[in-house]
Amino acid sequence: MSNILSLFHTGSGSTKTVATLLETKLKEFHNIEMQRVHQDFDYKKLPDYDFILIGFPTYFWTPSKFITEFVEKMPVYEHPVKAFVYTTCGIYNGNSLRILVKKLFNKNIIAVAHETIKGPASDYILFPVSASLMFEYENGLSEKIDRSARKINEQISNDKISYNVPAFKLYVPLNNLLKWPGKKWFYYYRDRLHNLEDRCTNCNLCVNNCRNNCWSEGENHPYYKSENCEFCLGCVHNCPEKAVIFSEGMTNKTRFNKKFYSKFLKK
Repeated sequence: MSNILSLFHTGSGSTKTVATLLETKLKEFHNIEMQRVHQDFDYKKLPDYDFILIGFPTYFWTPSKFITEFVEKMPVYEHPVKAFVYTTCGIYNGNSLRILVKKLFNKNIIAVAHETIKGPASDYILFPVSASLMFEYENGLSEKIDRSARKINEQISNDKISYNVPAFKLYVPLNNLLKWPGKKWFYYYRDRLHNLEDRCTNCNLCVNNCRNNCWSEGENHPYYKSENCEFCLGCVHNCPEKAVIFSEGMTNKTRFNKKFYSKFLKK
């Protein structure tokens, strides 16, 4: 059996759900270890694995800030490390998969296969109206997970290492026309994140889960600093009391939390 390391960065939980689905498919034939990326990760142990999986969410058509910084901190490995790289997104991923695959290549992490999986749009909570597709993964998710598992199995047994970089999407630069107003909107809401003191139980889940250390413990409730926040909305969706908000209109909206994603693991 091969040893696989499954690394992922997740916001509300979509990428973690996909990582779990892949683990379920692969663990019958391989030893697989799942690990959410963190700032104290031991990069020296990566070459000890036969294969790695790297999953991340796409924000504004680019890889998440945390996964980008995680890869940039990697050393350049002496020997090539084979990897399957995937991203989760709402509508589409732009060139984010290509961007991260190329950054990994500079570290001698070779993407031999890759995939994009469309899932629940955690930022739906910003909008006054929502559509049902914002709450679901794309049609054919199970087939795509099966296909990804087959790709991984094929590449593990293949002694040849073939670099597989996603094609550049020519239309993506047009998104820059929307990026400026989108970013302005992003910063407006990001800077208004706060917790409702009458709901907060001071459980510190937001403090413990934030990989960018935007929340810190307080005497009666956690405190938030927006400087390093990439607005992944993990704290918003996973607060058990719905106490983390950025506008009054979203107070009682559905949260994409562990209970929400559990239904996709049962299908």
